[in-house]
Amino acid sequence: MENTSIISQEKIGNLVSETYEHDKDTVLYYVYKRIGNYEDAQDITQDVFLRLMEYGKMLRSDTVRSLMFTVARNLVTDYMRRQIIKQEIDVYSMEGLDIAANDVECKLYAEEISKLEIMKVNSLPEQRRVIYMKNRFECLSTEEIAAEMSLSKRTVEGHLLMGRKQVREFIKQCI
Repeated sequence: MENTSIISQEKIGNLVSETYEHDKDTVLYYVYKRIGNYEDAQDITQDVFLRLMEYGKMLRSDTVRSLMFTVARNLVTDYMRRQIIKQEIDVYSMEGLDIAANDVECKLYAEEISKLEIMKVNSLPEQRRVIYMKNRFECLSTEEIAAEMSLSKRTVEGHLLMGRKQVREFIKQCI
């Protein structure tokens, strides 16, 4: 009966841990094939399992694998959206760029999103803000940030996950 019932809080960690050990490579392959960036695929794979931990008592041993792939698919979609927006921001941020009249609206949109992101990042708790900025704007990996700040990789990943989530939710509310 336990397979189909909601599991207790103390078993959640074990379930996610077992799922991680069994399926992390499958999820990593799934994500990597869709985004084509191995380091980002590793980060997203970690985020998948962190998200599973957040679901807590909603996790069931008979559906955790399906939920894992749903979370992975959603994180890949979010990643792709961010990449498109980042590319637009990067293109329009270049100095001396000739902008056609019909591209002005796109530039303004990208600049507005960039301002919203900075505004929200500045309101994050200090450690989360520093980690987010080092990852997003300095393109440092979680390992590099952890080493630089003398933190565990898990701590950095947790702050990065929460920072991304908070920024993403804020921008969604604004647009």
